[in-house]
Amino acid sequence: ALVSLNSDKIIVVIRDEICNPDLNVDFLCRELCKSRSTVNKCIIKDFNIKPSELIKNIKLQRIIKYTYDFQIDIYKSAQYYGIVRADTFYKVIKRKFNKNPSVIESELTIHEEKRNYFLNYHKSLMINGLII
Repeated sequence: ALVSLNSDKIIVVIRDEICNPDLNVDFLCRELCKSRSTVNKCIIKDFNIKPSELIKNIKLQRIIKYTYDFQIDIYKSAQYYGIVRADTFYKVIKRKFNKNPSVIESELTIHEEKRNYFLNYHKSLMINGLII
């Protein structure tokens, strides 16, 4: 009998490997022992986004929270969560929020209203209404 894939298994792997710079869709498929099409179908069905977007959003959730909680450099947070190239991170942040990472960092660490900024960023990264 075929063992079905559910979103809980996917989230467990992503959470367990969130700091791994090799975490991507292919890695996820290998860890789950499932084909790319099976993983794609499950994630699109359950989360209504592509697998790469799911991984990216969860990483960004963690990076934003880590930067806010520890009041540290956003690039250090990105490195902690496995994003090793600053230029890649810059593009991802710019595309998602239309702001430079340094602006987001200052909003989360310096700005008087930093809690409101944090909550707004977290809200925009929710997946099916959840922070994963």
